[in-house]
This record gives sequence, C-alpha cells and structure tokens, in this order.
Amino acid sequence: FCFTLEVPRVAFLESIARFPSQRTHFEHCADWAIGGAEVKRWSILEESPAELVLLLNMYSECRLFQPGDLSLVAPDIGASALLLLQGQASCFTAAGNFLSELSPGECLNEQVLAGLESSGEYMLPLTTCEVRVIAKAVWDKVLAEFPSKHEDVLLRRIAKSIAHKAMNR
Repeated sequence: FCFTLEVPRVAFLESIARFPSQRTHFEHCADWAIGGAEVKRWSILEESPAELVLLLNMYSECRLFQPGDLSLVAPDIGASALLLLQGQASCFTAAGNFLSELSPGECLNEQVLAGLESSGEYMLPLTTCEVRVIAKAVWDKVLAEFPSKHEDVLLRRIAKSIAHKAMNR
C-alpha cells in the first residue's frame, strides 16, 4: 500500500527552515534519490545542481519498452527527448535508415529541449529498455525553478551534443 502527498515547494522549504533537525533527514533522502538518479548519467546534466536533477527525475516519465517496440515512434514520445537508461537500442532516421547504436546514458532528440523541432529520428529497442521521456513542458517547468545561468549552460551543452552527433554520423 502506497500513497503520495504533494506539498508545495515554498511550504516545504518554510517547514524545513522551522525544523532544522529534520533538514538533515531530508538532505539524506535527497542525496540518496540523486545518487540513484538515472538522469544524472546524462552528460548534459553534469555539474548541474542536484535539485535540478532530482526535479527532472520526479517530473519526467520513465517507461519500459520491449525489444522491437514501435511505440517510441508515437508523436507524443517523438516530441520529447529520450534518455536511454538501461538496455540497448538502435537509432533510425525518419525514413527508416539506420544511424547508430545507443547505449545507456545516450539521448535522442535532445534538440526539442532547446526549442528546436524533432528530427523525426526514433529509437528501436534491441533489448528491454528503460527510457526517460523528457517532454519540453517538463524541461521548462524544472528550469523555471533555477537562475537563467543554468539554462544557458544546459542549452550550450545540448548544442554541443547535437554538433558532436552530426560530426560522428
């Protein structure tokens, strides 16, 4: 039996300020969650604030896909960045031409997070894959919690990642 409770961020931070003895407990929980945070493996988020990574993990969706599952081509998923967490997958162009093999920690379609259109490339699982689906709306919601300097750094890293992929294809 499990339940969830949503507490507004401001109220939570005010409560922690009023009860400092509990802060250590919550910091330990956050460190554990962030330490196991699968998004942390994404090189674009290296050196990002731990809270940003935690929020991205909390708000984005994690899905399992079986080998050969074509649902990763669906428009709602295709308009999101796809971070491969576990398993092996192939990357194809919109026309169905093979591009590359993907390994855990690699992302597809990250340009949508920078406000660019999807290339139409898609992922086809070769093994059972765990994929973090990061919609632009989720990305924007998380980044709104942080100073714009973080967004600038992340957008530069996304641009660098896109350029690196283009050079290697």
